[in-house]
Amino acid sequence: MAYRLRRKDRSIEKAVRRIAREQIGKALNAIEDCENPAEPVHDIRKHCKKLRGLLRLVRGDFADYAQENAAFRDIAARLAAPRTTRVTLTIFDRLRDDMNGTAKGKALADYRGFLAEAIIPDRPADTPAAALDECRALLEDAAQRARKWHLDDDGWSAIRGGLARSYSRGFDRFARLSADVSDGPSASALHDARKDLKDHWYHTRLLENLDPAKMRARARIAHRLTEAMGDHHDLSDFESALNAAGDPRHEELREILLVLARRDRAILEERMRELGAKLLTPAPDALVKDWHGLWKRWRGGRG
Repeated sequence: MAYRLRRKDRSIEKAVRRIAREQIGKALNAIEDCENPAEPVHDIRKHCKKLRGLLRLVRGDFADYAQENAAFRDIAARLAAPRTTRVTLTIFDRLRDDMNGTAKGKALADYRGFLAEAIIPDRPADTPAAALDECRALLEDAAQRARKWHLDDDGWSAIRGGLARSYSRGFDRFARLSADVSDGPSASALHDARKDLKDHWYHTRLLENLDPAKMRARARIAHRLTEAMGDHHDLSDFESALNAAGDPRHEELREILLVLARRDRAILEERMRELGAKLLTPAPDALVKDWHGLWKRWRGGRG
């Protein structure tokens, strides 16, 4: 089923329960259908993020918001270590292809092996197979709870606050990022802005039926922006991993890779500025007012 509200949903509460169960079911299916324990990590984390975006849309009228948001955050966090390892090595391989013979293949292979060992978690519970077992049990519990979730309000009143909060925070945080032109955005500030703008992307998708063409176009821009921000964050983490796993034998290669990573971050920052200008044109109050009008039209005049 699609990740969006439907006109035939009898209430926002029913819609939230339905969408949550669908996303939890897809995460569980990813676990059951995998042959390699490392395969479903991305899908499970993706569904947990979509669940948290859903919850943030109705956070003001959902008494159990903090508890449930933390539950899905913790499930995704159990899979963070396998993702970090994969992303670090993926970036290494991509930048290695840009080195144009600057370093010998054996030296690069040795450095890659050194990094892999340095960043692989050493606690058994953090291995993909063990983490998946924990995640399965937690998702099954969440599926049962989602059947009884209760919202205090309905209609536009149930979603207005969450929509306004995420967009306003993303709008303000991105504006501060754009103003920081000295050394580029800090990793923590970028991460905070991306979280809010990614929630806005989820909210745009959840409310797609208000005006499908308009919302799809906006969602595409939001997705491209948050993907660029995510790539930038991954590069920052990659640089941190290189610096944390220092070894005199690989110092020259480390410096070359750091230069290439900084180059790519600068390219992404320019892309982020362009996409941000497109996405954040309406001020928060204007966007909420516009979407309220779309909501009333979609709901036949009902607020």
